[in-house]
Amino acid sequence: MTFNLLPTLLVTDDDPIVRKMIRFSLRSMQVLILEASSGKDAISMLERQIPELIILDYDLGDITASRFLELLSLQGIRIPKIILLTSYEEEFITSQNLNDQVSRVITKPFSPKELLLLVKELLS
Repeated sequence: MTFNLLPTLLVTDDDPIVRKMIRFSLRSMQVLILEASSGKDAISMLERQIPELIILDYDLGDITASRFLELLSLQGIRIPKIILLTSYEEEFITSQNLNDQVSRVITKPFSPKELLLLVKELLS
């Protein structure tokens, strides 16, 4: 049995281009990046392994981040640090009562450098 000593991130976004951009943004970091293209896939992954950080799109196509976080809570899955990606305005995210559940919110389009610095900060 092998153990992974690298911090693990779960990138959850229904857009493969965004997932690729996130991987590219974090290429200089020594992290293990897992990917999910839907909320259903992400929940399935989280039932097996809890990463140190989730990068979560607000609108996953099959589910919103609000519902995703609610399902995790109902299933008793510990919620790690979360960076929420969104194209919605800050007021909308505040109205969804997500501020207590997410570590940070980044508005799309985002700067790769900003994401890299934020991931480093949250993993330190």
